[in-house]
Amino acid sequence: MNFKKNKTFLLILDDEWTEDHNEWSKLRRYLTIGGRGSRVVITTGSETTVEIIVAACPSNNLSPQIRHICLDEEEWAQTSFHETKIRTCFMNSRFPLDMVNYLVANCRSLRSLRLYVPNAESLLDSIGELLHLRYLDLSRNVKLKTLPNSIAKLYNLQSLIMVGCSNWKEWPINFYELVNLRLLDIHECPELTYMPLGIGQLTNLRDLTNFKVGTPSSIGDQFGGELKDVKSLVNLRGELDIRIFKDSVSHRENVWEGGYWEHIKNLKVLAIHFNAKAHTTDNEALIAKLQPNRNLMKLGLYGYNGTEIPRWGRAHDDWAIILPHLVKIELEGIERLQGLPLLSNLKHLKFLSLFMSNSLEYMETRAISRGSSRLNDNFFPSLEHLSIWCLKRLKGWWGAAAEGYNSRGGPHWQPSFPRLSTLIINSCPELTSFPPCPSLELLEVINSNKSLWILPGEGPRNSDLKLRVREIDSVGYLTTLPARHITHVMIKADQELRRLSKIEEVLKSSSSLWSLNINRCTRLTSISGALEHFTALESLSLINVPAEVFDDDMPWKSLCHNLRYLELEFLNTLQILPTGMKHLTTLQNISIIRCNSLKGLPEWISCLSSLHSLKIRSCLGLKSLGAVKNITSLQELGIFHCPNLTEACKKPSGKEWPNIRHIPHISVL
Repeated sequence: MNFKKNKTFLLILDDEWTEDHNEWSKLRRYLTIGGRGSRVVITTGSETTVEIIVAACPSNNLSPQIRHICLDEEEWAQTSFHETKIRTCFMNSRFPLDMVNYLVANCRSLRSLRLYVPNAESLLDSIGELLHLRYLDLSRNVKLKTLPNSIAKLYNLQSLIMVGCSNWKEWPINFYELVNLRLLDIHECPELTYMPLGIGQLTNLRDLTNFKVGTPSSIGDQFGGELKDVKSLVNLRGELDIRIFKDSVSHRENVWEGGYWEHIKNLKVLAIHFNAKAHTTDNEALIAKLQPNRNLMKLGLYGYNGTEIPRWGRAHDDWAIILPHLVKIELEGIERLQGLPLLSNLKHLKFLSLFMSNSLEYMETRAISRGSSRLNDNFFPSLEHLSIWCLKRLKGWWGAAAEGYNSRGGPHWQPSFPRLSTLIINSCPELTSFPPCPSLELLEVINSNKSLWILPGEGPRNSDLKLRVREIDSVGYLTTLPARHITHVMIKADQELRRLSKIEEVLKSSSSLWSLNINRCTRLTSISGALEHFTALESLSLINVPAEVFDDDMPWKSLCHNLRYLELEFLNTLQILPTGMKHLTTLQNISIIRCNSLKGLPEWISCLSSLHSLKIRSCLGLKSLGAVKNITSLQELGIFHCPNLTEACKKPSGKEWPNIRHIPHISVL
């Protein structure tokens, strides 16, 4: 491209689809040398290209034909807005507050405005003069505390974005006059504790991210919007997050009529956060009034202190009738909840999470029997993910009223989860029985009753099942699992595990185990007695275990056909790599991390004829890499935070450089 300095030009780029910022920045350097009156005409079908052009092309002398601009800090200081008809102005960097008046005076036709004035605690009243404004984005103005009352003059405003205004706490008094508002985004505004007075009059609202029911003390003498105002916002759609602060219910909401969400048909996701210090009766009275619409797909209750969840006027507490379309349920901080509504009949439910309860003992109380074939067919037919955390008194799925219980506290016959693939149980010390899970693919059991049985059950997917035991803190949990299907096991913080032979009987028939991770089992003395059975093992990680586990009997040879990855971490007393490792001729990757007593690498490491990658991190005592020079297969070497090697591995004068120079990819930090 050949431009002459100070010469006027016309450049036409037709059907341009370049979406590379760097390419447009290069073009900009050419355009800046042109003379006054130069023009660039670009046609494109890409919105991304338009955004890049607006940000990259010079706009110092704005033409009357320009309608949309995006400026950084350097550009706006050099830009004249005089006699322009700008429709869109996005400020991507700091904008002085006093410049707002200048912008307003010269850009009365603005439809979309993004302002970043991070040092301002309030905007100037002049903002209310932009009568054509449809879109106003004030996100990330972290010192902003109030909005001027003049904003209510923006009658045409449809979108107000306040994301991340972390100190904003006060609404304009007459905010309810913005009757054309369709989107109000107040995410990440922790200081804002109430809604504006008359919020219910904004009936055109379609997207409202949060609704905060405040206390009188949080808003001074003026009362903000009440939760019952939501009832008139029938056009709301998508997601809504409700936060209810202390005493807001008992003080003002005793005349509620109820059914607040029943007629808001397009609301799909509802999250209700209660104040943890509120009275139980307040929570129960509130939830009884909130009757959600039947179209909800996700419901979350957080900090709910009631002892039960109301039936919302129904004769039964079966949520398959009340909320038949639910796909996801989260109940967290339900400390006093003593019973759950019936959830197992929900046909579309895929995700269920229960967290923190000191009262819940059973999930269901209805009786079950082997003849209940219909019960088995309808029992959580779509559930794929179940997470149970900190249910301190949970004993099982069915209560004592259920018939046919065995000596382990569970029924002789139980319906099974037909599609459950992920099960997480954490800190449930009294849980000893669980319904069968024939489709289980990922299991995590931590800090729970060591007698807990997880039964695989029978199902159509049993034959090709692959089970990943992501984390357990007791090998006892493995005893009821189908060893032939287990592909991955992490044993973490099992302080009763002395020898790996303890799981030999459990996993010796496993021909599918390809990954084994042993972490923080600090009393482990040997890993012999089981490894020889894991002939398919491809990945072995030993983390924070005593170095004594590498005894002379360790069967490295049995791993030589398939082991590809070996990780050794936090082995603080390990001074030399085990000699038996030389048999691992299929090994491709080794990671050695925080092994501070390790001084060097043995000469036999050259026997690892398939080694492709060697990563060494935070090994403070490691001083030499001499043996690496004989590993001809090595393609990648990483040395990170090893103080004795940082200088030694530098090209070309480091003393270790001759030993590693043959490696194509070297990283030293």
